[in-house]
Amino acid sequence: MDLHEYVGQDLALQIITLVLCPISTLCLLLYILVFVYHRHKKQLMSNHPRNEVTLGLCASLLVANVLILVTMDRNYLYLSDEMCVASAIALHYVLICAFAWMALEGILLARLVLVDVFSSGREHSRLERTAAFLVPAVIVGSTCAVNFARGDHGYGGDEL
Repeated sequence: MDLHEYVGQDLALQIITLVLCPISTLCLLLYILVFVYHRHKKQLMSNHPRNEVTLGLCASLLVANVLILVTMDRNYLYLSDEMCVASAIALHYVLICAFAWMALEGILLARLVLVDVFSSGREHSRLERTAAFLVPAVIVGSTCAVNFARGDHGYGGDEL
């Protein structure tokens, strides 16, 4: 998976990653648990679409952190080349999903600022949440299709 045989060679980088990534993962998991718990207890938190966007962003980042921790170095779990490629594709998809959720958060914040001036009265939150999953799938799917059609190993592999 690593073309330059860099992963695991720098001790400081490896220590920082192995210490801070689990802390980030635990904080994201704690946020999701607290949010889901309070969402069912208080009606105030369940009526704003921005809360669902933030939850989707945290879920995407949590999955990305877990994938990074598990597949950071293929020697930790003795992963095959196919599993490395599958983890790279999954990580690519999850990180693009995180960027899509961040873009959706920005759109909702812009709506909050401009709602008094340019109010259209339409709600697009369900369509936008669906697009936050589908647009990254189209991007990753087209990348995989182009790599396969060209015979490239765009997501890694030893046949480079």
